[in-house]
Amino acid sequence: LVFRDCIDKLMNHFLHTYYTRMSLAFEKFRHALTLDHINKRLLDLMGRDPLTHVNNRMAFEDKEKYLQSQINSNPDVKFAIAMFDVNNLKMVNDSQGHEAGDEYLLRACHLICNVYKHSPVYRIGGDEFVAVLTGEDYEKRDERLIAINEMMSPYSETLPLPSDYVSIACGMAAYDSNSDISAADVFKRADEAMYKDKAEKKS
Repeated sequence: LVFRDCIDKLMNHFLHTYYTRMSLAFEKFRHALTLDHINKRLLDLMGRDPLTHVNNRMAFEDKEKYLQSQINSNPDVKFAIAMFDVNNLKMVNDSQGHEAGDEYLLRACHLICNVYKHSPVYRIGGDEFVAVLTGEDYEKRDERLIAINEMMSPYSETLPLPSDYVSIACGMAAYDSNSDISAADVFKRADEAMYKDKAEKKS
């Protein structure tokens, strides 16, 4: 009986120790998962625009670095950059207030995201957006550009603007290994095409 009692005590001690250690290990694991989730969430928030919830300028700068690494490792990489500048934002802000201006930006952003469904979209300035086109959006880039122009309102400076008014200047450039040394070169050409489109829409 004494021997059996000792065995029971040892077993209980072992089980208690095992349970305590497993509980501590599980708690550490759960804590690590929580911290990992929080870190990922913080990184996501840091790279996201608070108004439109698309990627922000910081996220685009990271993407630009990634594109440059792709160019360096594979000169035949295929991508295009589409630039967008929302027309008349200042007019909307001045005539209807900044809340209306925010709503206008959201309509413009929704249109861009709706057309370029397969591409990451970035808000890089107050009224400027960028989409990096790969895959299907890259292959059909000319069609996409035609589509977004057909879906927006004709440019107007006549007040009051319609409640569903959306006008966006658009420009696009595809990476060309013969002329582009960097992703910044593609961005510059897309930006130039966008400003040309803005001038044409105003004329």
